[in-house]
Parts: sequence; C-alpha cells; structure tokens
Amino acid sequence: MVTITGFTAARMLAMEAATIVSGAISGDNLILTKHDSSTVNAGNVRGPQGIQGVGLQSQSNINRIINGDFSVNQRGFSSITESGNFGHDRWKMLCTGGTTTYSAQTAALGLLPESNQNYARMVTTGQSTTGHFAKIQQHIEDVRTLSGKSATVSFWAWAGSGTPKIAVEYTQSFGTGGSSPVAIYAGQVTLSTTPTRYSVTVSLPSVSGKTITSDSCLIMQLWTSAGSSFNSETGSLGIQNTTINIWGVQVEEGTSATAFKQESYADTLRACQRYYEYRAFGISTGQNVMAVCYNSAAQPVGHVAWIVQKRAIPTIIFPSNGSGRFISTAALATNQTFQTASVSLEGIDIVTVNNHPAGAGWFDGFSLTASSEF
Repeated sequence: MVTITGFTAARMLAMEAATIVSGAISGDNLILTKHDSSTVNAGNVRGPQGIQGVGLQSQSNINRIINGDFSVNQRGFSSITESGNFGHDRWKMLCTGGTTTYSAQTAALGLLPESNQNYARMVTTGQSTTGHFAKIQQHIEDVRTLSGKSATVSFWAWAGSGTPKIAVEYTQSFGTGGSSPVAIYAGQVTLSTTPTRYSVTVSLPSVSGKTITSDSCLIMQLWTSAGSSFNSETGSLGIQNTTINIWGVQVEEGTSATAFKQESYADTLRACQRYYEYRAFGISTGQNVMAVCYNSAAQPVGHVAWIVQKRAIPTIIFPSNGSGRFISTAALATNQTFQTASVSLEGIDIVTVNNHPAGAGWFDGFSLTASSEF
C-alpha cells in the first residue's frame, strides 16, 4: 500500500523559511541563518586551541650551516695540519705559523646535549708573530643569504685550559668576477673548560647594487688565534696557543639563538653531497659500474650518476687508481687505471686507460671523489 501525503501551500512556505542557508562562528558558538533571515544558536563548537603549525614563510630560524654537529665525515679524516684542507664535510681549516691541528673527536657520554656525537678540536702551538692565525670556516652558498638582516651564530665551545676566546667573522664573497668581498667582524666569546653554548649577533650588509656571480657565498669563520695583522677581522683576538673544542654550530636569521636544529644523519649526508661525494665500488660488496658501451678508442665506458646534483662541475679524483678491474664476457682485466671521459652536474662517464675486447661488462674495485666545494 502506498500512502501519499500532501502539503498545503502554507506548510511548504514554512518549510522553506526554516531551511538553513548559512552559518558563522560568533565567539565560541555556531550561529545558523535560516532562509527567512532568522537565526538559531547551535551551541558551543570551539574546542581547545591546538599547536600552531610552522609555515614555510615563517621558518626564519632555519640553520644555514650544513653539518654543524660534525656528524658527516666522508673523507674519513682523523686530523689535518695543512692549511686549506677539509676535515668534517663542509668545514675547512686555514692557518699559518706554528702548528695547528684540526681533529675529529668523539664526545664522552653526557658531555654534549646529544650523546655520542662528534665534535671539532683546534690545537694551536708555536704561533708568535703578527701574521700568524688559525680558524675553521664554512662557505654558505649564495652571498644573498641573510643579506640586510640580523644573523646569529651559536655554538657549544670549551677550552682545554684557561679562558681563550673565539672571534666570529663573516665575509660576503660575490664570486669570480663579482664585486670586492666585504668582511664583517661579528664579535668574540670567552670560553671556559666547561662545554657552554655561546651566541653572537651581527647585522649583515645589504648586497643591493653588487655584482654577483654563480659561485658567490657567505663565509662564516671561527677564529681561534690571530696576530695583530687580523685585528679588524677578529676584534684584536690575539695569538692563542691553546686547545679549543667546538660543536653544534648554527647560523640563523634573527637577534637571538633558538634551539639547535639537528637533522638526521641521512639528511645531513645528502646536503653535504651537493659539495662533496665519495663513491666506492668494491669487489666483495657487489657494487659496480656497468660498462656497456665503447668509445672510438676501444675503451669501455661506464656511467656513475651522482647521488645529489652538484653545486658546480666537480673535480674528480680516483684515490685507488691502478687497482680496479674490468670484467666482461670476453676477459677479466685487473690493475686498471680509470680516467674521466666527461663530467657534469648530474654524473660522470669513466673509461679505462687500456683497450679491451668488445663485450658488455662492468668496473669494480675502485673509488672516486667528486668535489664542488668552494
């Protein structure tokens, strides 16, 4: 049986008038508006406020330093004494006079905010004259970084003995063929023998009107010793034959230091690999490079794609040259020497110096490094 219900015109108009057409929050309540413009209070609809998210445009406190916790060490260094060499990834030591040793150290449990972490040690001895100095520095890609803004560098540091100082300096480098560099002395901190976090803030000049080229950068420098020839760069730091330890370096926008942004090792490694990449192709590990084509000189050619696109065309070194292998369906060739056929931001084509019978195969038993550091 079907029941048909009819509505009078008055009933239809009443139903239309009661229809909800919009709503809005007023205070903590939801106010609904009906078709006839009257309103209904639907009650309290506001709960406790949640934690505000961080938008991309508000991340002014992002750390501009890469590997500030000294966790990545692709070069496998333990110590260096020669000026201009890199230790931990992205960190270069510069010095002259006496002996300065930059070394990799491992923190005892509980020494630093994050246990079992690496830190950097600078030991300077025998410096005495006006031109002697020691420092470590990092080149931050693009001189526009923090230009015209306040920059705060923070780090943990402590001395082996006494109360030596660290001087902080920035250099705006405008690149090859660009404007002359601008040095900015930021300040000093006085250390104790207890790991302590320090911060230094300075306003970096605008780069408006400057000529900037592709290899421009902002250089952040931590001076541990400086003769009077460097008074303007270091605030008259002076010669310091001492031991200084450093960890947790951060450069950020603003006038105060925020909590240290410690990324995962994997993320830090990938960031470092834009500037330096070590690759090993072992006989026992099964890692190899397919060599499936030959050039006009009958040399097998293999391609290696970089894990991360490089900052600039990298300089290539084959540390284990002369000990590699070429294995193909036609032959096994040992003690191979490799060289670059071509290199780009994305990868490298490598060949053996020797000729080999045609046949698909692979290279192994060798390593290479690609550096596009400043």
